[in-house]
Amino acid sequence: MSKYDLVFTLITIVYGLLLTELFARLHKLIRQRQAIQWHWFPLLVVWYLFLIIIKNWWDLALPGEHAPQVNIYIFLGYGHVLVLLYLIVSAVLPDSVPIGGLNLREYYIKNSRYFWGLNIALNMLATVVSLISHLTAGTTFNLINLGVNAVLILLTLVLVLSSKFWIHKIIVMLFVVFTCFEILVF
Repeated sequence: MSKYDLVFTLITIVYGLLLTELFARLHKLIRQRQAIQWHWFPLLVVWYLFLIIIKNWWDLALPGEHAPQVNIYIFLGYGHVLVLLYLIVSAVLPDSVPIGGLNLREYYIKNSRYFWGLNIALNMLATVVSLISHLTAGTTFNLINLGVNAVLILLTLVLVLSSKFWIHKIIVMLFVVFTCFEILVF
């Protein structure tokens, strides 16, 4: 078994747990649906997170002809990425529904800085891990990918800093469209 296979096995286990956590949180809300003031936007954010997890898992499962070289630095980087992903999944929906009920829109607004701040950390760390992977393998890093990551980080920073809900709607919808485009085209 190669080092890549070992890393992929760990990532597969954790991604499966991430999806289980996401599904369990959604299930708890559905079970207590009478106590929830539903709003479409937080559910769109959940779906976006689901797409990101599935897309990244798929990309790791099919590395092409050459699986990336894995060393301890890349392994540690992926480990930290997994921690951030778990925190993100844990923040997207509440742990439980309070006795007085829950307004999903208000929950999103209250937790958006934390959620999107974690996403910035994740994108920055993933970019660094990718750079290290290319440097240690002696391959060139795709500058287009670096530019796309920079734009995603900047747009996510806008989500952290802005309290305007309409800005969140526009940027998240752009994220969803871009992710769907990535899935369909690449």
